[in-house]
Amino acid sequence: MTENGNSVKRQISTFVFMDFESTGLLDSKNRTRITEMCFLAVNRVDMLENSKFPRVTNKLTLCLDPQKPISPIASQMTGN
Repeated sequence: MTENGNSVKRQISTFVFMDFESTGLLDSKNRTRITEMCFLAVNRVDMLENSKFPRVTNKLTLCLDPQKPISPIASQMTGN
């Protein structure tokens, strides 16, 4: 809100994309656990104006201890 009470519309200036890796695929027998989280921040203008991949302005990768083994199928899917 401005001083005179009018609302101001703001455009989103940054988009954050998330990627998660886990111990396996979700099924009814086993609960999967997250092993890695990755967050990529991209400027809105770069996404609109760039015909290729936009420049990543910030990146955060967190590796977590899932406290259980990673399933063979998950390893095969991610190449790890």
